[in-house]
Amino acid sequence: IQNNGGSMKINAYTVHRYVTAYEGYKKRLVSGYRILSTKTAKKLGGDYKQGDTVALTDSDIKRINNEITILKNKIKSAGFGNLIGENNE
Repeated sequence: IQNNGGSMKINAYTVHRYVTAYEGYKKRLVSGYRILSTKTAKKLGGDYKQGDTVALTDSDIKRINNEITILKNKIKSAGFGNLIGENNE
């Protein structure tokens, strides 16, 4: 992978991780659900267990949108916005 003149030097593996995470967050927003980790299931208590699917809360959506923005900026500043359908301006 070639860096297209971006100011930030970044290796292909890191770009791949960012893009994969970005796409995962986008899918999660579209689905409106997330899968509970053991820690979150214990925190929620009741009948929740690891692997349960639960609807996204407003705070989940806010956090995911924030992560998407951070990743988008990292990917674009590295000169790889084309991988997520963005220009590199």
